[in-house]
Amino acid sequence: MKDIISSQHWLGALARAKQLIGSPRLVRQVLLETRLKGARERRRLKELQKQLFLSLDLLKAYIKGQYKSAPLQVMIMLLGAQLYFLNPVDVIVDFLPIGLMDDAIVFTCAFALCRQELAKFQRFKQKLQSGL
Repeated sequence: MKDIISSQHWLGALARAKQLIGSPRLVRQVLLETRLKGARERRRLKELQKQLFLSLDLLKAYIKGQYKSAPLQVMIMLLGAQLYFLNPVDVIVDFLPIGLMDDAIVFTCAFALCRQELAKFQRFKQKLQSGL
């Protein structure tokens, strides 16, 4: 796991996320591509899917200005995880049977580090849905 988190692929994804976070149009494109790949890989990402789609909703609400309380570093971390996931040639290439293992590790780490903000956003989202 340490090798993945310190890899050039992950560090590059974080650097790219820092560049993109200020461009709602580009972030929306990343979110769309991630949502499509997440749906395609549903079976292999079963355990992470709920958190994956919650993080996509959080990023979408953030770039639309509907949810502004998230720290920028959290948003960069989540966007970086999405960018890493979209790269088919990362630490373990995605076309191998175990190719999403490194992606799952990146998501697990990102979701653990952003756990409080994801929970806070989940409550925010539930309040919106209930009309409160």
